[in-house]
Parts: sequence; structure tokens; C-alpha cells
Amino acid sequence: MWNPSSSTSSNNKNKRLKTEELQCGLLDLSVDNCTPTDISKYFPNLQRSEVPVTIENKLLELQIKLNRDLRALDMVKFPIEYMYNPLEYAFQPNELYVRKYCTTTKKILFVGMNPGPYGMCQTGVPFGDPRWVRDWLKIEGQVFKPTRECPERQILGFSSQRKEQSGDKFWGLFCKLCGSPENFFKYCFVSNFCPLAFMKSNGVNVTPTEIKNIQVHNSSHMY
Repeated sequence: MWNPSSSTSSNNKNKRLKTEELQCGLLDLSVDNCTPTDISKYFPNLQRSEVPVTIENKLLELQIKLNRDLRALDMVKFPIEYMYNPLEYAFQPNELYVRKYCTTTKKILFVGMNPGPYGMCQTGVPFGDPRWVRDWLKIEGQVFKPTRECPERQILGFSSQRKEQSGDKFWGLFCKLCGSPENFFKYCFVSNFCPLAFMKSNGVNVTPTEIKNIQVHNSSHMY
């Protein structure tokens, strides 16, 4: 006959035995005993989850590496007085742009020369007229200030009221042809040959093709 009290006693005894066995066989969870692959001393021998290898993650990884390399260069030499890198101070909207529209392989790549003062310099998006980026591409994010800001070319981010002529023409054309960003980015993507914007002391743009005989030095600052 089944005896509830004897069963309970037996179960308690089994639990104590199992607990003792576990205590005897516990892993040493001290920090010194953790391998580099451990997430923490509480979860030893578990591999850290890696960032999935996707097109957008790979592109962003390359951009981050490029930023790190460019940060070590000093190209502020006459006639260049200011140098902006919107992939750094406007990284958030640029990341949103890449993650939203560069998730598949493309058949066509449009390449701009370098950021315009009222476009990508303000939004971090190629040909990035603020109105088109915000209202048509549906991208908006935090934009900081470059380390050295030209008084004639202030960074206002998405608050900028100036129109980027090239961006207005570019996105305006494909808005008419494609109707929606999704139709355009199904086969196309837009990037820049050079992510840096160069300016003279008065704010006049210096294109990459105008840069000649300028010696590049290592520097600890990125302007």
C-alpha cells in the first residue's frame, strides 16, 4: 500500500543525495578559472553570441574600420582648413540608412563624390537633403557636431533649412520614377567615393579632385 509519509521521506532523501552530488561536482566559477570564451563566471564555457554576418553588418563594419583609419590622418593643410566626417558625427542616421536599405545584393550602385555641405554633412546619408531623407526615406536620427566646425558651414542636422541641390534633384528624380524608396532600393544603393568633406577657411567646398600635393600625416584628431 502506498504510504504518503514514507514517499515524502524517500523523496526528501533523494533530493538531499542529489544536492550533495551536485555540490561535490560543482564547477569552479571563480573569475580566474574562466576562459576567454566564457560570458561570465556564472555562465562558463558558453560562447558569446556573434553579430550575424549580413550585408548591412558587413558594410557597417567596413565603415567603422575606415573611420578608425581616417581618424589617424591629418589632411588639414592649405587650402583645406576644415574636414568633416559625417560617418562619425552622424553615424546614427547613416546606420539606419544602411540597415534599412542595404539588406540585399544590388544590381546598381550610384556613387557620389563626397558629402555636400547641406546634404550628407547634415544627415549622414548620401545626397542627403534633410527634407528628402526625413520625409521620403523616412530616416531621422541624432547628429552631433564635428570636432572643428566651420562657422560658415554649421552642422544643424535635420533642423537645417537649406536645400541640397544635388540631393533634391537626385531623390526627386527617383521619387518620380520609382514611386517609393522600396522600389528604388530593391535593385539600387547609393554611397560615396569619399566620406570626407573638405572646406576652405571661408567654407568653400574643396572636392577630392582639387586636392593635390598635400602631404598626409598621422594625427590623433579627426576634424
